[in-house]
Amino acid sequence: MKKLTVIIFIVVVTTGAIGCLSMSSFPSTEADTAQRTKQANTTVLNDKDKILVFEHVNKEEDANSNVTPTTLDAPGALQIAKVTNDEEVYLLIIEKLQAAVAGNENDDRLVEYSLSLLAAVDSRRASEVFFTFIGKEEWKDSSAIYIVNKSISKLTRNGDYTALVQQTFTQANDDNPFVRELSSAIARHATTEQVDYLISFVDSPSKNKSMGASQAMNSIHKESLVPHITSYITSSSTKAVHNTALNSLANMGQYEAASALITWSSKQPKESFDQVEQLFTIALSRSPSAKRAIEKEINTQEFVNENVKELIIKMSNEGLD
Repeated sequence: MKKLTVIIFIVVVTTGAIGCLSMSSFPSTEADTAQRTKQANTTVLNDKDKILVFEHVNKEEDANSNVTPTTLDAPGALQIAKVTNDEEVYLLIIEKLQAAVAGNENDDRLVEYSLSLLAAVDSRRASEVFFTFIGKEEWKDSSAIYIVNKSISKLTRNGDYTALVQQTFTQANDDNPFVRELSSAIARHATTEQVDYLISFVDSPSKNKSMGASQAMNSIHKESLVPHITSYITSSSTKAVHNTALNSLANMGQYEAASALITWSSKQPKESFDQVEQLFTIALSRSPSAKRAIEKEINTQEFVNENVKELIIKMSNEGLD
């Protein structure tokens, strides 16, 4: 196979700086690198159409790729400046991403680096382009999925784009490979709105979305949400929603969450023994707060079944060993 080097450049600037990414599928020789650097020193680029490019050494072109290759020197891309919030830049990125073929090695790398840079730019417009693209259907056989998941995690470290994440989760097909990461991102900065949103998918016929929403509820740690989550532990809730709320409290690792579990347990018959044991096994393993809640509140509750109460006390005491 001939030597093939792919270099991807995406220039999207939010503060007057330039982002430039490069990747080689095969190592270049020192001579190749030196030659490209020498050429780039005298290159000045002003053409926005060359912001996203491929360089194919020896002109070997992949027949399965829909992205047209163009030659551009790496350091030369640094000459492109002051395109802050330029819509033409984003439109060009969108065009290149839409033309990429999932499963094509070169195109998958284009997708990886394009979305990674959009995540690094971390602007509203960049995020819109990012989430719109990951909600698309054509991800089968793509090798970019792992890196894109990392980019989703990076872009959702704060809650600035939660609405975009929810929109993407709603619109994505159930077999979209990012469903679980999106649901986790929604829970990461949850308010009562996000709790309601995730709960609404628990009984969804979309299996992956249902599972993703249920698992995401287990990552909520905000103690102020305990009353709202507890409101779903009622006879009017479906069994799946009821159990999701209980598991969310057990996994929260907060005093108030453990207190809510004690209150719920006090009303449970003998038949719920196994579920009570499972919930407090989780709660006691998450935080010392569960043990403190048991010590302070277990005797303030009137239990329907004393065996349930004794179980909780025993589990708490065994935690000392």
